[in-house]
Amino acid sequence: MFRFFLCDPSLIGFSGHCLGYLEAVRRALPVEWKSFLLGNKNVDETVRQMYGVFPIFTHWIDHIEHKNPLRNAEYHSKIILKDLNGSNDIFHFGSNDWILINSLRQWGLLGVLRWMESLGVEKTPMVVLILHFSALEEEAWRYLYCEFFNILSVSPIKEKMRLFTDSDSLTQEFQEYGCKDIVTAPIPHVPDLPVHISEEPLVVSYMGAARSDKGFQYLPYLLKRTKYTPGLPDVRFEIMAWVSNPQEDFFSWNIEYLCEDKRVKLYMDPLNENEYYGILKKTDIGLILYNNKVYAKQTSGILAELVAAGVVIVASRGTWAAQQVDQYELGTLSMPDDPISAGDALVKVIKNFSKWKEKQNNGRKLFLGFHNSVNFSKIILKGL
Repeated sequence: MFRFFLCDPSLIGFSGHCLGYLEAVRRALPVEWKSFLLGNKNVDETVRQMYGVFPIFTHWIDHIEHKNPLRNAEYHSKIILKDLNGSNDIFHFGSNDWILINSLRQWGLLGVLRWMESLGVEKTPMVVLILHFSALEEEAWRYLYCEFFNILSVSPIKEKMRLFTDSDSLTQEFQEYGCKDIVTAPIPHVPDLPVHISEEPLVVSYMGAARSDKGFQYLPYLLKRTKYTPGLPDVRFEIMAWVSNPQEDFFSWNIEYLCEDKRVKLYMDPLNENEYYGILKKTDIGLILYNNKVYAKQTSGILAELVAAGVVIVASRGTWAAQQVDQYELGTLSMPDDPISAGDALVKVIKNFSKWKEKQNNGRKLFLGFHNSVNFSKIILKGL
């Protein structure tokens, strides 16, 4: 019997896409396989009980122990090796088992490899790593990737590890670092939702945590623009406003204005799956105003979910999301980090919404032809 272990060190609660990602993969696995969810040691008790999550990993993926990137990587590799040894004490992994690790940063990769080597070729399970993060922001990150790919290429367990990204641009980047066998996989957590039937007033949504690199600080301008543009139909706003630190300037300077606008419904706490999908089902226009440096190659699970729900997208140029919007005609684009341009784009969609909705519906079918959990399962399990 095959066992499949779905792991994410950042699986702590309902926030983010950790849980949705792993659950989508789990549902697409062969029915005869037994699956397990492995998350952070601080996983929320409700999530742990509802989904049977085992608390395994010490740190979530963005934890910084040392400012020096190389020392930080050394620390994380030791911790991830220790965490995996602890999980082996529980599950006693064998060569028929599969382990998928999602959202692992570059500073933990070598720890996974060293753990597999410690088990030996005959006993190590098949390990699937999904790499989501570019090294363009930091030269030391590129060094860590290159070091990992070079060591893997001569490791005795190299045939037991499968590497994937979820964007072609990331795949190309890692190939340039020397990893020739990496493959682009689909985004699996695409909900099976009925396409929303739009009616006035249109609903504009900001999904996900309140973050400056996702354009939360531009929302007050968009509210003003839609309120004071002559002849524009009425709109409502659904805004997820959970933030890890409410004292951050981008949040504290803007949240008061959002609270005062009667057209806005705010969600100040992380939402569970039903609550989150409830917003998706009534959204007409989705805002993906991401920073084009942070998200140049990084994918967006939120975009995939919005597309699946039939939502027209307004996205920032220079991002992976913008590439999808442009390729599949899912909406329109604005200049990055430019609220005036974002306002122009949003008003353009609102004024002629039926046209944009029709184009999105056609592109949606093509997008979902690749990005779905069944395709994901077929690709990572290819040859089994």
